[in-house]
Amino acid sequence: MRVDNTGSTRDLSPDSTTSLLESAYDELRSTAVRLLAVDAAGQTLQPTALVHEAYLRLGDNQIWENRRHFYGTISLAMRRILIERARRLACQKRFLQTNHSRLVNSESPLHETPDHILEINELMADLKKSHPQAAEVVQLRVFAGLTIEQIASALEVSSRTIDRHWRTGRDWLTHRLARD
Repeated sequence: MRVDNTGSTRDLSPDSTTSLLESAYDELRSTAVRLLAVDAAGQTLQPTALVHEAYLRLGDNQIWENRRHFYGTISLAMRRILIERARRLACQKRFLQTNHSRLVNSESPLHETPDHILEINELMADLKKSHPQAAEVVQLRVFAGLTIEQIASALEVSSRTIDRHWRTGRDWLTHRLARD
């Protein structure tokens, strides 16, 4: 099954993962560039490598139900890669105290230290229990770097709904991070 830009699906050969990735590659690479822009000086993970690593983690015979399924899966793969990278970096050196208020003002909270990324990751399970839709939006926004409009398209809901879920998730995380 292949998903086109409108979100509709059509049957394809077994190489649906490759076809879908090829059609979304430029968008995913742009997202990776934004996610990794903050680390430009000491960059060890390049945007192309992030997209390729996420692709490799998807496996060969994946069937996509729709854009939501695809972006949910690819964002989870990118999230896991960034979490593993953050854990490695956190083990290698000590970082300055994190300013948690940046979550509110930042386009992407991944502009934080690896320690902060790990904190957000740990809180995601609690967020998912209390606000599942907000958790899905936060994951797509934070770990896949999608815009409100891109998430609305992928999840097939209005931008206002996505914005409301983003604010809920962002505020919930900010409150929890400040408390901890």
